[in-house]
Amino acid sequence: MNRTRLRLALGCFVMTFVAVSAADKSPYPPSKIEPVVDKLHGTDVPDPYRWLEDGASADVKAWTEKQNAHTRAVLDKLPGRAAVEKRLNALLDIGSIGTPTPAKGKYFYTKRDGKQNQPILYVREGLKGQERVLIDPNTLSKEGTVALDWWFPNRDGKLVAYGLSKDGNEKSVLHIIDVPNGKDLPDEIDRTRAASVAWLPDSKGFYYTRYPAPGSVPKEQETYHRHVYLHKLGTNPDEDVAVFGKGRPAEDWPEVRLSPDGRWLVVNQHQGWAKSEVYFKDLNDPKSEFKPLVEKVEANVEVSVRNDRFWVKTNDKAPRYKLYRVDPLKPARTDWVEVLPEGADVLDGVTAIGDRLVALYMHQASSRLRLFDLAGKPLEEVKLPTLGTIAGLGGEWDGDELLYGFQSFTLPTSIYHLDFKSGKSALWEQVKTDIDFAAYEVEQVKYPSKDGTMVTMFLASKKGLKKTGTNPTLLYGYGGFNISITPTFGATRFLFLEQGGLLAIPNLRGGGEYGED
Repeated sequence: MNRTRLRLALGCFVMTFVAVSAADKSPYPPSKIEPVVDKLHGTDVPDPYRWLEDGASADVKAWTEKQNAHTRAVLDKLPGRAAVEKRLNALLDIGSIGTPTPAKGKYFYTKRDGKQNQPILYVREGLKGQERVLIDPNTLSKEGTVALDWWFPNRDGKLVAYGLSKDGNEKSVLHIIDVPNGKDLPDEIDRTRAASVAWLPDSKGFYYTRYPAPGSVPKEQETYHRHVYLHKLGTNPDEDVAVFGKGRPAEDWPEVRLSPDGRWLVVNQHQGWAKSEVYFKDLNDPKSEFKPLVEKVEANVEVSVRNDRFWVKTNDKAPRYKLYRVDPLKPARTDWVEVLPEGADVLDGVTAIGDRLVALYMHQASSRLRLFDLAGKPLEEVKLPTLGTIAGLGGEWDGDELLYGFQSFTLPTSIYHLDFKSGKSALWEQVKTDIDFAAYEVEQVKYPSKDGTMVTMFLASKKGLKKTGTNPTLLYGYGGFNISITPTFGATRFLFLEQGGLLAIPNLRGGGEYGED
C-alpha cells in the first residue's frame, strides 16, 4: 500500500477512534519517567522516556502489551467496527498491476492480488499469450518480507536482472534469471539498492550501480558513494571495476544508459531533486574518457540514448521543460536542436519508440499523452478514459507499439495497448473491483494562495453530495521535491467515500504539477 492510500485509510479509522476515545474515560496505562538529561551546547535537554528506545527490553515489552490491551479495549467498543473491518479487508484485497515492458515478443510486468504480501513478476509470450510466473518473492520467506525491488530485461527478453531485499531494508541483492527455464544464473551482486542496469548488446554483461563495500568508506557513509560498475556474466562481482563515480561528491546519484549498439555510455548524475549532470563516453574509442554533456547547471536533465542521438529533456531556462535532440559527435550546447519547445503544459516525460516520440504532458495536474514524429511534428493526442494519471510507459526503441498504465480517483489501474500501425488503442488488462464507480464524481476547483496565486484542488465524493461546509472531509496534500500529486486510484479511500465523505487533494506549491515557476 502506498503512503497516500495508507494515510487515507488510517484517517477514516482515526476520526472514528478519536470520537470514541474522547468519550472513553478509562485511564491510559502509566509510563514511568526516568530522569535522563543531556547537556548539548551548554543547554540541559531532558529525555525522560529514553528507556522506551530499547524495544527488546522486558520493561518495554510489558509497557507495549499494556498499551495494546488498552487500545483493544477502546477499539473493540466501536459501533459498526465489524462492518468497517469487513469492508476494509475487501478493499485491501483489490490488487495492482504494473505497466509491461516489452522485449522482442515477451512482455514483463508485475501484478499482485490483495492477499499477497508482494507483487509477482510475470512474463507473457506474445501480447495475448498466457502469463507465467517468473519471480514470486512471496515464496522466498514465511513472513512474506522478501521484496522484488526492481528488474531489467535484456534486449531479447531471455535474461532479467532483478533485485531482492529482506525485511524492508531495501539493500537489494542483484540476481539474474534465465527466462526460458526460470532458473537463476550463479551471478549474485550485493549492495545494489535501487540499482540502474544497462545490458550490453550481446547480453554477456551489463553496467550497473552499486554501493561501497563496508570498510571501504568512512563509517555511516555506506549508503553514499554510489558508483557505476561493469559486470561480465560468470565473473566474480568483487572484481568488477568502477567505471564512473570516483572523485565525485558522495551524495551524487548516478543512473546508467547505453545506446542500443553499445557505443555510447551515458551517466545521468542526479544531485538532489532539482539538479542533475550528464556525462558520456564513446566505447568504440579505447582511449575515450567521459565528457560532460551537462554540468554546473541549476536544472534537471533527463537523457534517453539512441545510436546516433541523445534525447535531452530539461527545465534549464524552461520551467515546464523542453526536449532537445543532441548529436553525440557534436555535443556543444550551441549544436543542440530544439524538438519540443516549452508549452503551457509541463512536459513530464518523453520516450522514443521507433519513428515516434511519445510525450507525457501534465495539464492542470492530470495526464495528457501526445505523439510526435522524430522532428517534433504533432501526430495525435491519445484519448484517455477520464481525468487521471498515466503511470508508466512501455515500449522498445525499435518497436511499433506502446503500453501505458492509467488510473484515476474513480478508475483502477488499467493497462492499454496502442498499435502504431493501426492507430488503435485497446484495454489490455485492468484491476478488478466491486466498486460502483458510476456512483462517484470528481471535480477540480481553484482557490487563492496567500499571495494571490491560484492553487488547484481535486474534490471526490458521491454524486450529488451537497457541500455544506460541515461534510466529513479528508484533506491530503504534499508540496515539495518536484513531486506531483495527481488523480490516482486508492481502494481504501472508498471506505470513507461510501459513507458520504468528501476527499480533498490540493496541488500544493512545491510539487511539479505546474512547473518550476
